[in-house]
Amino acid sequence: MKTFVKIIDLMKKINIVIGDPINHSLSPLIHNEWYRMLGISDEYTFHKQQVKPQNLKSFLLAKKYNGLAITIPHKQSSIEHMDNTSEISKVVGSINTVTFRNGKLFGDNTDWYGTFKPLYDLDIDFRGKKLALIGAGGAARGMYFACLLLGFNITIFNRTITKAQEVVSDISSNLQGENKLFYEVQKILKIMNIDDFSLNKDLITTANTKVLALSEIDKKDDYDVIINSTSIGMQASDKSLIPETIISKDQIIFDAVYGAHRTKLQAQSEKVGLTFINGLSMLIYQATLQFYLHTERLVLEHQIEKVFEKIRRR
Repeated sequence: MKTFVKIIDLMKKINIVIGDPINHSLSPLIHNEWYRMLGISDEYTFHKQQVKPQNLKSFLLAKKYNGLAITIPHKQSSIEHMDNTSEISKVVGSINTVTFRNGKLFGDNTDWYGTFKPLYDLDIDFRGKKLALIGAGGAARGMYFACLLLGFNITIFNRTITKAQEVVSDISSNLQGENKLFYEVQKILKIMNIDDFSLNKDLITTANTKVLALSEIDKKDDYDVIINSTSIGMQASDKSLIPETIISKDQIIFDAVYGAHRTKLQAQSEKVGLTFINGLSMLIYQATLQFYLHTERLVLEHQIEKVFEKIRRR
């Protein structure tokens, strides 16, 4: 898939989302709508482009754009091509945002914020609550970090246990003595107008994280929150990874998948009547931070809600 950029857009700062596949991406709609709302659409434009894994390095190093959003399958593989990265990206081990600073590639991660914000908005003290995280890919790393900040006791389920163990090990080793990391988190929360969250770095630890094979997820453990960080559900034919036997109406289920169809996991959640957060919330809230990193401008709550409404009407 080629990116078709209008001649008039060549006069603007071009931001672009890359991935493989990419047709499903709503990022151009979201960002371009906010450009319009903030009156900066004559300065910025946002496109999408399919980039195959074998072409990733050459695409990144071409540095033809003002900023990038990065999605599956490039979140981990892109980090090695950066000139520098944020402290959060170093800890998480994946990036989904790139900005060009003085000709240099700077990698960042906003997935964690896309997870943090919808859960934070529920106004629940999650410290000590049990959470099941399904998956151990690039998105899972940011989601896991957000859940550590919120104080959950986490169990990661993955088909390949060693990959899940690697996520925990990587983040655990990078958390040690990282004062700059917590300063960066606090700075971002302040920028995003979250002033009342108590961040206690001494309580943020991977020590309470367990790793189990995905085949063991049917062993009921009364999870307060279940998160699907995988892309399973993106296709309408995909089955849910979460058995109905471990789902109850008192839970919160967070599905990173978004699309035009209702996922099987969403249908399961609605059947039980529990609190369900879909991938659209994660996508839009991570985009608010990504938008700031690309433009140094904030979108307001009513502008966020208007984008939600526009997408729901599609």
